[in-house]
Amino acid sequence: MKPVGFKGKLYSSEYQRHFETEHSVAEIKSAPNEPDKLRLTMDGLSYISWFRQKYKEFQQAIGIKEPRKNKGVKLQ
Repeated sequence: MKPVGFKGKLYSSEYQRHFETEHSVAEIKSAPNEPDKLRLTMDGLSYISWFRQKYKEFQQAIGIKEPRKNKGVKLQ
């Protein structure tokens, strides 16, 4: 249950790509709403949120802007 530092490449099946990190910290913690369950965190985020953050950083690095959210239907 102690934090473990790591570096290297991690593969995300959701994004079908590897993400690289030079320094991150992984830790197993109790789930906030369910103390009898455990969850993997990386750099203080759930592993799912960590991969989402890395994917957004990747998109920004190659010049893809975050898509605007549709605020309604445009009628003509």
